[in-house]
Amino acid sequence: ALIDGTMMLGASRGTLTFAESIFFIIGVVSASFIWDMGMTTAFNVFRHKIPDKLLLWINLISGIIVVVYGIFLFVEGGKQLF
Repeated sequence: ALIDGTMMLGASRGTLTFAESIFFIIGVVSASFIWDMGMTTAFNVFRHKIPDKLLLWINLISGIIVVVYGIFLFVEGGKQLF
């Protein structure tokens, strides 16, 4: 989420005027806060009903996605440098 948010903010900021970028950044920060708080609240409400094995798989799949995305960014950054 942090990598994606940083990339989105940086890429989109270049196409906006200063006045537009303020509202854009406020919107992104607000949406991120609402999403994170909503997910945290939902997890805390349902954590006793979710099997440990399912949580393990969710964490494993999420970790694989982050690692693959990080490798992709590293490779693309290397292409840009060389």
